[in-house]
Amino acid sequence: ILEDNLRRKDYTFDYSKQPSQAMLRYKKAFMRNDEERYKSFLNKVVEQAEKLARGEEIPEEERVKLNTKTLYPYQIVAPFMDGWSGARCLPDEKALPLEASWKALDRGSFDSKTIVVRDGSGSMYWDLLSGKEESAPINIATSLALLFAEQLDGAYKNSFITFSSEPRLVQVPETADTLEKKL
Repeated sequence: ILEDNLRRKDYTFDYSKQPSQAMLRYKKAFMRNDEERYKSFLNKVVEQAEKLARGEEIPEEERVKLNTKTLYPYQIVAPFMDGWSGARCLPDEKALPLEASWKALDRGSFDSKTIVVRDGSGSMYWDLLSGKEESAPINIATSLALLFAEQLDGAYKNSFITFSSEPRLVQVPETADTLEKKL
């Protein structure tokens, strides 16, 4: 059990074997107590995801795994969001674990003439007033729109339409290589 290791300040465990919610929950402790090894692990996850996205082969025995099976995309996106004003910059020690988690999410590729529509109307911001910012509907909608838009092929790849009083087509630049830049 990871919590027992943390209680004993024993950071010899294998990060790739830890549950996804624990990896998200204890990222500050990992950064504070095992920064070098933790950052090395996260950087390997990011590099691997980028190589696989380019179509490069990585032998199975060299692959690094970050569990994300029980993570919701909004849990990764929410720390970047700043309530009503949109995205904010995070320091590297906060952004890197989120970036690695985003890139480790299971993905597919969809070649269809589909475009994502993200609701950004006023009702999507209601949880911001109640102090439950992480699970605010706007964070859920934004995370899913971005995740699905990334998986599209064809004309609408990295694009989505906003649904609000002033709808618009959002095209995430191909040069946006991090989650923070995409947001």
